[in-house]
This record gives sequence, structure tokens and C-alpha cells, in this order.
Amino acid sequence: MDLITLGRIILKNLKWLILFPLVTTVVVIFLTRSLPKSYTSKTVVYTGIASGYDITTGDNSRIDYFAVNNAFDNLITTIKSRETSEEVAMKLIAQHLVLDSARASVIGKEAYAIFKESFPEDFRASLTVPGDFDATFKKIKAFKNKSVKNKLEQLLASSNPLYSIKAISSGMSVKRISNSDMIEINYTSIDPGVAQHTLFFLANGFMQRFKGLKGTETSDVVSYFEKQLQEAFNKLQESEEKLKDFGVNNRIINYQEQTKYIAESREELQKELYNQRMNLEAARAAIERLETKMDDRASLLKNNKEIEQKRKQLAEINMLLTNAELYKEEEHVKDSLMRESIKIRADLRDYAERSYGFKYSVEGVKSETLLDSWLKEVISYEETSAKLIVFQERKKEFDELYDKFAPLGSTLAQLEREVGIREKQYLEVLHGLNNAQLRAQNLKMSNSLSVLDAPFFPIEAQASKRGIMVIGAFAGSLILLLVIIFAKEFLDNSIKTISRAEKLSNLALISAFPYRTPKTEKHYDFETMESSLLEQALTTLHLETQRVDPYKPTYLVNIFSLREYEGKTYFSLKLMEKLDKINGKILYLVPDNDDFDFPDSSNYENLTILPYEITPKFVRLKSWKDLVTEPRIEESLDNYSAVILELPSISQTSLPSDIVQAADFSMCLTSSKRVWTQADDHLLHLYLDSAFNKTMILLNKVHPDHLEGLLGEVPKKRSALRKTLKRIARLNFNKV
Repeated sequence: MDLITLGRIILKNLKWLILFPLVTTVVVIFLTRSLPKSYTSKTVVYTGIASGYDITTGDNSRIDYFAVNNAFDNLITTIKSRETSEEVAMKLIAQHLVLDSARASVIGKEAYAIFKESFPEDFRASLTVPGDFDATFKKIKAFKNKSVKNKLEQLLASSNPLYSIKAISSGMSVKRISNSDMIEINYTSIDPGVAQHTLFFLANGFMQRFKGLKGTETSDVVSYFEKQLQEAFNKLQESEEKLKDFGVNNRIINYQEQTKYIAESREELQKELYNQRMNLEAARAAIERLETKMDDRASLLKNNKEIEQKRKQLAEINMLLTNAELYKEEEHVKDSLMRESIKIRADLRDYAERSYGFKYSVEGVKSETLLDSWLKEVISYEETSAKLIVFQERKKEFDELYDKFAPLGSTLAQLEREVGIREKQYLEVLHGLNNAQLRAQNLKMSNSLSVLDAPFFPIEAQASKRGIMVIGAFAGSLILLLVIIFAKEFLDNSIKTISRAEKLSNLALISAFPYRTPKTEKHYDFETMESSLLEQALTTLHLETQRVDPYKPTYLVNIFSLREYEGKTYFSLKLMEKLDKINGKILYLVPDNDDFDFPDSSNYENLTILPYEITPKFVRLKSWKDLVTEPRIEESLDNYSAVILELPSISQTSLPSDIVQAADFSMCLTSSKRVWTQADDHLLHLYLDSAFNKTMILLNKVHPDHLEGLLGEVPKKRSALRKTLKRIARLNFNKV
């Protein structure tokens, strides 16, 4: 859309563009003539969110901007929440209820009148505890919570300018001051005292509520971890008790060391047992060899009861001594047993010497030497036998202990693993509890909301917004109307322009014809326009018929429309007037219409107008001559140089295909005021499928401003200013 078109649209609707904004402005001026004054109070609250000390990290150097913004969003949401506004409203009501009359510092006379209107005397008395703000507030709160629907609930939900939640929410504005820790809260009311005290209640109320919310959040987490810690501790104690009982019941102090000791001791015992068996066999062989040398005296020694008894005693003492050494008895016990063993050995020697009387053996060896050797081997044999018995008993004990300890390992490992897992769980829960307690303490320290600037009493009222509202009403209504006008233009789907007519029909344009109205006739020279456009149509018509056959005596031109009321007859008569001034007789065949007064042919020099009747046989006609029923004209049909046949609309009448085919040129006349539809495509194709001639489109009822593509400068009455502006819009500065 160019500037000229834009200007035309504005000029076309100029009356409404002036009238509508003016009426809207006057209405706004009237409605805002008694706007109430408004007073704004302000407070600044320090939050400590961004720069407060953090005991979880030990410093405040690193700032998580996302977390900080989230914290500020939470804080601002708490301030703007319904419950906060509700609590502020009830405290404000309580403050006003305990007053006996208006007090400028709390509530002015006009606002107090609203208060008295909102709270009738009996209702006031039912809520008030004289002189006690806190008790009155509690009573108000209890009354509100008593039922879903009551007077107080209705007041809070109403549009009351002092006490409604809507008034408090709309009068409040909250913002963070730059990137600081401070937030600024403004409150606007119709009364300065109400503005100050509402802001005071709001600041105190949201700080307590926010601290309570954060405290509840952390206390719930701490309670959860404390409960989990106790459960984990009980489970850990249970597992440790099971492990302890298992160790006590199975005499386990250190399973790994004990099993290692048992294995090593068992191995050493096996070696010692083997050595003692070797020693026993060696002692037995030595005794047998010595007894052979002693001959018959050996039997005396073997059969001597005293010697046999002493040998048994020696064996018993040696067993006791071996046990004492193995089990690491006290030294005095071992010394006593050793002395007893030495004594028995001495007694054994005495008995042997008394029983053995020969000086020499059969081999000539001294008897004393032989007896000493025999006694030595017997003592060694008895000692070894005793040790062997003790070692075998010890081995049996080790085997039993080994068999007992072997399966205990897996059970012990399972119990130790259970203790380890539960200990780890306990430590993790303990760590979580420590973190939760640390966070709770951190929140307690960092949640240092405090009022930096207390709410002040606004002395001067805010500047009236009436002027802004009036200007806004004028500008808004003007913009709204412009949007509607341009939307109407852009959304208008009618054919409207010659370019759209060519694009939609896929036909070349022969010409166009303007649309006359009483309004447009005042500003446009229609005679000049129509004459120029008709000349263009005649030029194209002449060229196209000459292309068919320059020597043809009579040309047939069909003028048709797709729909009714496209303006065919009006345009055709205008065209006939032009053709009448050209040499050659013209026959204009037009469908008979009782509603239309056709001019008399006698008024024209070369033109004959002949209405024809549409009959049921119309579709079967073979030639245009079949439409002529007057004898005088039938006789002179060959004298006409051109026949202009106006056909009825295709949408209402079936056309004679023979006549359509016989035409030398066809003109489709369409109104620019209507919308081109799929039905038009279908109807046009029906005609084109029958026609063997050139068919062009003529756009009728076109607004004069849309004819510049054919006329250039549209003949119109323009002031010098408009001519200048138009040249500027077209960037034509030659005449400026």
C-alpha cells in the first residue's frame, strides 16, 4: 500500500476519524470530572538475599544470580499473595474499629464516612473490643473463618476502595531496587493515613509470613532427618548387638588372627607329632637292642613291679609337664612337676640298680653302663609316649576347633557387612541432618528482613491522571478506528481493482467503467472518465475484430456476465452511444426486461436497439438472426456492420453454444463490488469451453480512485494543497 492509497483511505473515512475520537474524549471528560484524589506512601525493606553472610560456604563472594532472582520472586509473590492482602485488610479494619471518630493521622473524614457506610453500628459493635487492637483483630479473624459467606467475606471480595482485596492488590506495587538487597513497596489509596498504615501492616505482615514459611520449610526437613537418624541408629545398634552376641557365643575376639593362630598351631603340632613319633620309635628300638645285650636280666627289669610302677608315674608326670608347657602354666607349677619327674627318675634308677646284679653283660660290656643306657632310653621312651598322647589330644582339640571356626567366617562376614552398611546409612543420615541444621541456622541468620525506610504520611496528593486518561481516550479511539478501517480494507475480499480482476479471471482486461454515486459525482469528472474508458474499449474491440477477418461484412460481439446485476445493459448503452457516432450500422440485441426502459432507436443515427425474449428454445438457437423477430429488421440484417449481442447471466440461463461459437469477440462484464468465487471460475470455464474467439474482461462499478492504472491522473476536483501533497507522495518534485 503506497502513501497515496493510504491518504485516500484516511480521507474517505475522515468524518469518522474526527467524530469518533471527539465523542470518546468528551465522554471520558464527563466521566472523570469527579475523580477522587490519590495518595502514595513508600517503604524500603532490606532483605539480605543477595549479599547476606552464608555459613554453609563461609563467605559471600560467589553469588548465584538464578537463586537470588528466584528468592526475590518468592518474596514478591508472598507480598502480593491473597492471604497477605487479606490479613492487611483485617488489620486495617481492626485499627479503624477501635477509633471513636476520624483521626487525620489514621483515617480522614471522607474515608471514615466510607468506613461507617461499610460497617453499620450493630455490625461494628459485634466485632469491636474497645481500645484493644489485638483482641479486635482476633475477633475479626474468628468472625471471618466462622462461615464461608458472611458480611466480612463479602466486604473483602467487593470493590470497596479501602478494605477489599482488590483495592489492596491494585494499590500495591513491589519492585527490587536495581541489583541491590532492597525492595521498594508503594501503596496508593484515597486517604493518606490509610496509605501509610496499610503499608505498615503490609510490611510487617509479609516479613512475619515469609520468615514463618522459610522456618517451616527447614524445620520439617530437620525433623525428617532426626527421625531417620534415630531409625538408622536403632538398626545400627541392633546389628552391632548381633555381631557382639555372635562373637561371645563363639568365643571370637579377632576372627582373622584366631583362624591364623589355629592354622599355624595346627601345622606346628603336626610337625611336633611327627617328630615325637620318630623319637618314640627310636627309643623303642634302643630299648630292645639294650635288652638283648642284658640277656636274662632284662626280663627282671621288665617284670619288676616297682620299676613298672615308677615308669607309669614317670609317664603321668611327663604328660602333666607336657600339658603345662603346651598350655603355658605358671612357672611354679612346671617347676614342681619337673622336681617330681627328677625324683621319679632317681627312684627308677635305684630300683633298677638293685634288681640288676651282674657286672658284665654277655658281650662283656659293663653292667653299669648298660643299665644307664637302658634307663636313659626308658625315660626318653616314657617322656615321648607321654608327649605323643598329649599332642594327639591337642591335635584332636585343634581339629574340632578348626571344624568349628571354618563355617563361622561367612556368617561373621555377613554380620560385619550388615554393620558396615548400617553404619554408612547412619553416617549419611547424620550428614544430612548436619546439613539441614546448618541450612536452618543459615536461613535464620540470612532471613534478616528489616524495614530500612518506614512508611511515611503522604502530605500531597498524586498528580491527577485525568489529562492522561483524556489523551489516552482520544489516541486510543483514533488508533482503534484506524485499525478497524485498515482491517476492513485489507480483509475486503471483493474484486475491487483491475489487477485483481485480471488475476482472478485469468482474462486480459479490455477496459473498466466507473461507479457513480451522488457523493462521488461532486468530486470526479465522470463524463471525461467514461469517454476515455469507452474509447479504450472500442480501440481494443476494433483491433480484436480486425484480427479475426478485416473484410468480414458483419461482426458479432457477445457481452455476457457470470452473475445478475453486473451492469451489462447500462455499460452496453454507453458503448452504443459511442458506436453510433462511428460510420456503419449497429444492431444491439438485448434481453427484454420489463423493469428497464430502453431508449428509442429513433434517437440514434446508426444504432438499432432490439429487445429479444428468452424462451425455452433459447439454448438451441443456431444463429443470432434467430433472435430477430421484426420483419422490417429481418429484411436488412445484412446491412449491419456489427451486431452487439447482450447475453443473459450464465448463472441463470443456459446459453446457445452455436451463437457463442459464432461470435468474433466476447466481453465478460464483472462488477468490482462483489467477491470472485469458485462458482465464477466454473461458470467462466463453461463459456470459454464453448467459445472459439477472443474473450476479455471488463471491470464495472470501479471506484474512480482505482482507475489510475487506465486513466493516469483521474479527473477530479483538487485543491492546490492536495495536488502538491500528491506530487510529494509520488516523489515528483519538478513542479513543487
